[in-house]
Amino acid sequence: MKETLRPMITRLRTLMLAAVGLPPNASEDPVPRVLSRLALIAVAGEIGSRLGILPWRRGRATGALVEIAGIWHRAYAARPPSTAEAMAERLTGYLRSNRHRLFSPGTEPDPDAIGWCDTRWIYLGINAFRTEIASGMPAGLAVKLLNDAGLLVPGGEQRSFQYRLPRHVDPDRARVYRLDRQRIEGG
Repeated sequence: MKETLRPMITRLRTLMLAAVGLPPNASEDPVPRVLSRLALIAVAGEIGSRLGILPWRRGRATGALVEIAGIWHRAYAARPPSTAEAMAERLTGYLRSNRHRLFSPGTEPDPDAIGWCDTRWIYLGINAFRTEIASGMPAGLAVKLLNDAGLLVPGGEQRSFQYRLPRHVDPDRARVYRLDRQRIEGG
């Protein structure tokens, strides 16, 4: 029986990895470990179906567990960052995807703008920060993690990391989060 189980588990684990968009050799823990356990449960369900213990058709347990694997992986991937490094990755990924929504100082920003950038700083709007960068977590924790990562530059006020834009950037002097562009783009 053991000789039959291992290939079945491996096949179903590979199927689940593909269903969540990962290659068969994915190693980012805990994903392979969790999917291996879900594959084992699917194999048990398939064996139970074949023996007539469960009232399911063949393949039904596999389909159900592949669906559960997808649900689990989406929830796992969407969890908020808990380390400075993970928060920095979230920020840099977001900025890479939205670079076209950052405007030069003094230009009239598009309504879809998320902020401004010059040669030294990225000025990220408060709304973009709260809805995208701090999504799923308290904004204060996101601020702390980005400060720990050395990417967020305090705004010069005693109890706030927000920065008031200079007039040459924005005549209304909006409050933003000031980010170190060189550190973000360099690593």
